[in-house]
Amino acid sequence: MADLYDIYHCETKPGHIALQWFGYSGVVVRTSQVTLILDPVSLDPKPYMRADVIAITHEHPDHWDRKTVLALQRQTDAVVATTPLLASRLRLAPGKVQGLTKGDVLAFKGARLHAEAADHAADQPLTFLFQSESGITIYDPDDSYPSPEMRILAQRFSLDVLLFVGSVAERGVDIARLWKPRVFAFPTYASPLYAETVSRMVTKDLPGVQAHPLNPQEVHFYP
Repeated sequence: MADLYDIYHCETKPGHIALQWFGYSGVVVRTSQVTLILDPVSLDPKPYMRADVIAITHEHPDHWDRKTVLALQRQTDAVVATTPLLASRLRLAPGKVQGLTKGDVLAFKGARLHAEAADHAADQPLTFLFQSESGITIYDPDDSYPSPEMRILAQRFSLDVLLFVGSVAERGVDIARLWKPRVFAFPTYASPLYAETVSRMVTKDLPGVQAHPLNPQEVHFYP
């Protein structure tokens, strides 16, 4: 797993976001005001870690790790936003876990986390659309296929960053065609060849979209 020290100690200016992928489907998103952790798995919380919301898309083991989530929640006192199934498994105090379904919105410190539908074989799986307090918009489609519902959602929002953590590059490019984001961010999985292949696909098929590989030891900023 990546060391998250840098993202917690770097300066994130107002109107910007910082991103760091840390393995599996896990990503930390930070602004000058809020911290969101997506799908943490096999993460050992450190004293410097903070979070306002921990968001979990579904129950598959590359997205859901009960031990990690509970340890992170104790460390950070964050609200856990997830599916009704996983909310029931966490058994946290009222107000510390939110079981969300499609269309629900969690507001915190001027930011908003939209729970949206996912086309994936799981129990009420979610995708998440995050709007920062300054209006930067990030979409995490998790393992979802492109769908009519996703197309409608893409017509409602102007997307800054498509955060595609899946390993099927063609699916990510198909999703990006719906959204036309400014940036297509994707983990490299420590493979320069994979990063080069995906970047080439994005450049060829999505004019105007910037491919942005996420390396596990690096903090990435937008804009």
